[in-house]
Amino acid sequence: MTDASDPVENFKHATQSTARALSGREDVEVSFGGHIAELSDKSIKLPALPKNLEDAEAQLIRGLADTCALRLHYHDEALHQKLVPAEPKARAAYQALEEARVEAVGTADYPGVATNIEAALKAEAKRQRLDHATNMDDAPLSEAIRFMARES
Repeated sequence: MTDASDPVENFKHATQSTARALSGREDVEVSFGGHIAELSDKSIKLPALPKNLEDAEAQLIRGLADTCALRLHYHDEALHQKLVPAEPKARAAYQALEEARVEAVGTADYPGVATNIEAALKAEAKRQRLDHATNMDDAPLSEAIRFMARES
């Protein structure tokens, strides 16, 4: 049970409920801790939350949760593994396109998550310093493909 007067606990509860709804799976466990988002078969681990959650950080966490939940909903791991290329650059491009596909299908079906996912993508681009890229050597090809696919 959450403390209704605690905004961070309310945020956690809402994020958990939304992730379960978007994934289409009631058995999904959502937890908070650490520094990165992680996804396994039926659990989503999101970064730890500060006591005073700012709007931008809340949108980022929502975006990470939405991305993970949509992957659980729309990604077929068995098919993905069957078709994944062996060559490392091709594999990275294939995986980047799958991430873009899942996000595109998910935002088409659930337009309300688009802003959250966009915030997560921008944060990831900033973390990888892609906003400072001036030539092809500054960014992994797979990331460029992912962002280009998202723009289409």
